[in-house]
Amino acid sequence: MLSHATATQPSTLDSAGSPSVLIVVLNWNSHEETIAAIRSISTMDYPNCRTVVIDNGSADDSAEQLEKMTKFQRYTNEDENQVTARTLPGIDSKGAFFTRGSGHNKFGGYTETPDEYREVMDRLLRKHRAAAKFVPEPIIQRRSAAQFGVVTLGGCDLAVREGLERLAARGVSADFMRIRGFPFNETVDLFLNEHDFCFVIEQNRDAQLRSLLTLETSVPKDKLRSVLVYGGFPLSAKHVIDAILKALKAEDPDLAHTTEPQPELQMEE
Repeated sequence: MLSHATATQPSTLDSAGSPSVLIVVLNWNSHEETIAAIRSISTMDYPNCRTVVIDNGSADDSAEQLEKMTKFQRYTNEDENQVTARTLPGIDSKGAFFTRGSGHNKFGGYTETPDEYREVMDRLLRKHRAAAKFVPEPIIQRRSAAQFGVVTLGGCDLAVREGLERLAARGVSADFMRIRGFPFNETVDLFLNEHDFCFVIEQNRDAQLRSLLTLETSVPKDKLRSVLVYGGFPLSAKHVIDAILKALKAEDPDLAHTTEPQPELQMEE
């Protein structure tokens, strides 16, 4: 007889007053169907239940296969990166099924118990933090005597780089960082904190990149200054240059003689 416990050990009543339930599964030369049945049973949210599997003298290797099956849950037995075997359905031969996306405990059962829900949410936080070391690192370009940092995303990359090149030619030097993934790599945090302030350039009305940087890094909010361009046209170097010079001159009018905006070059037809 093979025993497989899906939750608590049987008792007359559990702490919530739920009667003990025993489920008996009989196997005969059909271990695959039996294992599938055990998986299905294990998703139940009934708290005071035990499953017993009985092999009825199978002539195949059912007994051996059933003995190999360990207790397996939907959101537990995580690895060193807080990833569970069933984070992606089907990633494990014992875990190819879906369960509800919220309100579950680590066993995959429905719960309204705060401690159980919090346990799952806390693991997700640890998982997201662990994921940061697997996302692509940012691309960073440094200039000598940089006065500040500039942060952007892929869609703004070329326009920002051109703008910074033209600013450097006029004596305004800045370091550049293109973010390529989220959660943020620790390099992002280091770059932000090594500058007195950084411009965050994005084509987004609500400054979503700056908001994420504020929430997910240790940099003070007042060190991040938004440059938002969302008129529908692609970002240009002129947008970058004019926005940065305007912000710099507002803080230091003495910069006016070196940072006077120049006309944008016109493309010839």
